[in-house]
Amino acid sequence: MNQDYFGERSGERSEERYGERGVALIGAMAFFLVLSFFGLGYLGFPAYEADALRREYTDLKLRWEAEAALSKGLATASRVAQPQDTTLPAVDTGAYPSEFRLRKMEEARFPRYAVTAYIHDRRHIAPLCSLSAVVQAGSSASEYFLIEHRSGGNFYFTGDTIDGPVHTNTRFAIAGSPIFLDQVFEMGSVKEGFILHPEFQATPKIKSGKPQEGPVFLFDNMTSLIRKVPSSQILRPNPGLVLSIVFRGPMMELSYRDRMVQDAYSPPVLRSIPKDGGLFVDGEVEIRGILSKSLTLGASGDIVITDDLVYSGSHPLTGKPKEGSQVYLGLISEKNVKVHQVQAREEAGRGIRINASVVAMDKSFLVNNLQAHSWDMGTMHFWGTIAQVERGGVGALKARDLFRGFHKDWHYDRRLKGNPSALSYFPPLMTSQGLMAMHPVWFDTLGWVDDV
Repeated sequence: MNQDYFGERSGERSEERYGERGVALIGAMAFFLVLSFFGLGYLGFPAYEADALRREYTDLKLRWEAEAALSKGLATASRVAQPQDTTLPAVDTGAYPSEFRLRKMEEARFPRYAVTAYIHDRRHIAPLCSLSAVVQAGSSASEYFLIEHRSGGNFYFTGDTIDGPVHTNTRFAIAGSPIFLDQVFEMGSVKEGFILHPEFQATPKIKSGKPQEGPVFLFDNMTSLIRKVPSSQILRPNPGLVLSIVFRGPMMELSYRDRMVQDAYSPPVLRSIPKDGGLFVDGEVEIRGILSKSLTLGASGDIVITDDLVYSGSHPLTGKPKEGSQVYLGLISEKNVKVHQVQAREEAGRGIRINASVVAMDKSFLVNNLQAHSWDMGTMHFWGTIAQVERGGVGALKARDLFRGFHKDWHYDRRLKGNPSALSYFPPLMTSQGLMAMHPVWFDTLGWVDDV
């Protein structure tokens, strides 16, 4: 009886142990499933991050490609007087072939073109992304003798005689009797005419009649082309140093000086003016000399003209470029273009000769520290063009019959009229529409897909 009893109890216990083992096995399997789920999620998180980084890098690379294609399109539009609606290849880097299209804006009040760059993938017909700009077709900043973003302030047209077309995004300020020998373009309320000085007599004379309405030009992207020169044509002075360039025909003499020491220069290095006519200085640069080869010089800092800066064969007194000369100089500063007065102090009244197409993006083309000195520096014989945010001081009466700075003998270099290809890397005139938004694109495991 006892044996039967213990035998029956043993069977019951075995069944209970088997049941407990089953529950434990199911629990262990569930536990491992949960761990696997979280493990896969953890492993997938870096993959997600990697995919996001890949998309971000791809978008950035596409934008670089689009900007390169757009720059080429802008340069082409600025060199053609009347571009037709057309599609042209721009850059083919292998993975992302690109093209740009010129399209005339039929409803525009002024002759303008839309320039759009498209980036493609060889596996798809539809473009991956695009970047657009609106330009004044067939026109560069050298098409006008003077372009000002805003006028007024402390500087006015007085007794100047201006022999080239002028343009302002506002209205020109007049105090005196300036004579405009060419067209005058203003934006805003043209019916109101000029801004006249409230105290001095203001009687401007315009040979072409009255001011005409013109488009608004942008000043915030005018170094986009010159910044794309090959890396070997980009000079980066060390912090605290100023680069000095003395032009000697087709060559450049390069040296450096400490910013705080005026006349202590490093030994000069001779270098040829680049074949494609483009050079960019990431800093401040001083320039002077005689050029026999065309160049567009851009700088992130001030460009300071320290002495005569002329083309080979220019007149020794007036600085007028030689008839038939094909030499041009463009100066594009993201700060200011200044004329230094040290040489004039040493030889009072000697004056200076300048041949250049000037762009001052931050503020002005002006004489350095004009307000701090009181001597007559002679005459500035200037042949070229000027584009600036606002007028800077060149010469002024300090008191009765006491003049300081330079007297102006300024002329438009008419060789530039209708010749926008004279200067490589020189900016086209972009209108107020400016750059439009780029359409983004995303990458997935199946290939390229538009996100618009």
